[in-house]
Amino acid sequence: ISACLRSEGRRHGRGRIARLMRSKGLRGRQKARYRVQTTHDHWLYLAAVMDLCSRRIVGWAMGPSIDTRLVQDALAMACTHRRPPEGPVFHSDRGVQYASGDFRASLQKARLVPSMSRKGNCYDNASMEAFWSTLKHERVYRTDFLTHDEASLQIFDYIAQFYNTRRLHSSIGYLSPADFEATF
Repeated sequence: ISACLRSEGRRHGRGRIARLMRSKGLRGRQKARYRVQTTHDHWLYLAAVMDLCSRRIVGWAMGPSIDTRLVQDALAMACTHRRPPEGPVFHSDRGVQYASGDFRASLQKARLVPSMSRKGNCYDNASMEAFWSTLKHERVYRTDFLTHDEASLQIFDYIAQFYNTRRLHSSIGYLSPADFEATF
């Protein structure tokens, strides 16, 4: 937050920012999950693909069930946006959707090398887990979604209009993914 304020020409110390945040009730931890509640009895699932260099979300898909088709749609969007050369590594967790024959065929068709986390190792997918946490804390937990369409629109807006274009990331020098990519 202090880096964001500095980029706008404001100067505030971390202590003051922390006090202001505490006074506004923005502290506390939430448990991360891979689903978004839309109504009392329905879930909307999101699959996303991140460019690890820039932290940009380059592909995503949403649907009422977490299945192979959902992750294939996210991969297809990523490949359309990036048109990767032959040989890049596609890293995922060990979910059945990513291990399915259909998804592995999609990776082969896109000329991507599959890579999966070791069993019980959550650290090698930490950047994607950070995205899920950020999405939930900055948009999902602050909104009461009534329908899948409303949730889909809000999540699309968050990813396309904020996360990829304006949200600052410490891992890339406090730039947005779009600004980081513009430096190349």
